[in-house]
Amino acid sequence: MITFRYTFASNDLPIEYTNWGPKSPGDQPSVDNCVLVNDKVWDAVCCQLGNIAMPLCEEQPVQGCKAEPQYETIRGRCFYFGNQPKNYTDAIADCESKGGRLFEPRSSEANQLVYERMRNSVSIPFWIGVNARDNGT
Repeated sequence: MITFRYTFASNDLPIEYTNWGPKSPGDQPSVDNCVLVNDKVWDAVCCQLGNIAMPLCEEQPVQGCKAEPQYETIRGRCFYFGNQPKNYTDAIADCESKGGRLFEPRSSEANQLVYERMRNSVSIPFWIGVNARDNGT
């Protein structure tokens, strides 16, 4: 039986906080699952689905959040809310090119604060920095 271990993309540490929606990890047969935020909850989807979500990037600490509509400072961190659909790999590269990484929600409070900003965007869903690998168990 295949089990999945969801980790943060930046450091492979296991996630402790989750906010799974209808497409929870157990529903996905792929061994290559990535996570996106859609309508306030997380959905596990195959990482290879293509350009289906926008990148949601965070930079910590804030180095200089741009004064542009897609950038916003939330609790001392600069966030970039992408407006072009990308695949998961390209979303990671986009965040890195901006000096950050995909957003890694570590608490319900962080998830909620960012979601409140996302709600004002027409570009939902967003990729986040959580994915799974096959543990082989």
